[in-house]
Amino acid sequence: MPTTNTEFTESKVVNEFRRSNGDAVRIGTREFKGRKYFEIRQWFQDNKSQKMIPTKKGIILNINELPTLMSGLCEVAEGAGVSVDNKAKS
Repeated sequence: MPTTNTEFTESKVVNEFRRSNGDAVRIGTREFKGRKYFEIRQWFQDNKSQKMIPTKKGIILNINELPTLMSGLCEVAEGAGVSVDNKAKS
């Protein structure tokens, strides 16, 4: 597994939502040595540059692990009584 994000291709953001503190959570895909990965990462806005900067708070997993993660998230949502619409975007 790569040691730094600079070894990955630039992330293609497919969804983003804002948290109450103004930070964003971005969901995207990346590649490394021909392998595909997906990423869920928290970003914050730099006060000086106004640019969004990634934090260390996040996870990168092989794209093949996505079905297992989604299944687990659906179970968590169901257990919490949260309705999931997989086509909803915020």
